[in-house]
Amino acid sequence: MARFAQYQRNERCGSTGVLCGSLGQRKREPAMTVKNGLVWYWDLDSADAAVVDQHSGLSLSRVGTTTTVTGGAPDGGNCISVGNATGKYRNSSVAKTINYDAGFSVNVWAFSTADSSIGNWLVSHRNDASLLPNNHYFQMVARLFDNTEFGGVAASAGSTYRNAIAGPALAQNQWHMFTLIDDGTTTFFYRNAALAAYSSTALDSRDTGSAAFSLGGESWVASVNAGTNHRGQIAMAGVWSVPLSSESITWLYNGGAGRRYAALTRGGSRRRRYSGRAGL
Repeated sequence: MARFAQYQRNERCGSTGVLCGSLGQRKREPAMTVKNGLVWYWDLDSADAAVVDQHSGLSLSRVGTTTTVTGGAPDGGNCISVGNATGKYRNSSVAKTINYDAGFSVNVWAFSTADSSIGNWLVSHRNDASLLPNNHYFQMVARLFDNTEFGGVAASAGSTYRNAIAGPALAQNQWHMFTLIDDGTTTFFYRNAALAAYSSTALDSRDTGSAAFSLGGESWVASVNAGTNHRGQIAMAGVWSVPLSSESITWLYNGGAGRRYAALTRGGSRRRRYSGRAGL
């Protein structure tokens, strides 16, 4: 846990590059810190499940069958059900607009109703190893392998992976917030704003090309794969071009209610909100 303690001590004040406390400088408020570096987000609260809310130019198409669950989200708002591995949202080719080697964050809420045979995949930005170019960026799953573990993975373009995997299996039929943080050298995985696992395995350099992206299932398969697709509901998913602080993760968790990205980014044009840190 020494590496994690160092990560906490070295959190910086916003984008100033000055270590908090080193010059008597105060940290930014959590809302401002979370807004900084937010590249893509989906509240997943649309009344029409076929039209997932789109932001920052990353368009996702529905694959299979999904439905809107009115009032089913952690905050009492709407969420999306991908059924018993019946649907997901996907883009077959998303450019690497985030420098994953320099640090990034992924956050999503998930409600699992059943196990898939390999694991309930939540967020994925990668191509299969058999595809060229072999772009591996990250993946996050609610339940792994024999459904006794959960975790997040920062992956390279070669054969190396940073697996931040934890156990035992999560309770079904309740909401959990999953957060994958990578600072460029270490991957941290949080469940419900508490650190669950981390890994400092060295990675090969990632490719700079495009890779498939998906919510609710693995990204590299165009159709719904019952063995890997999530079974249950998803809500409030976001991707950042910076590693979030532990305080920001706690703020996003909000005592178990979560926070809507539309409220967080309200005010100003959409272009101005997202152009600041994308494409690092």
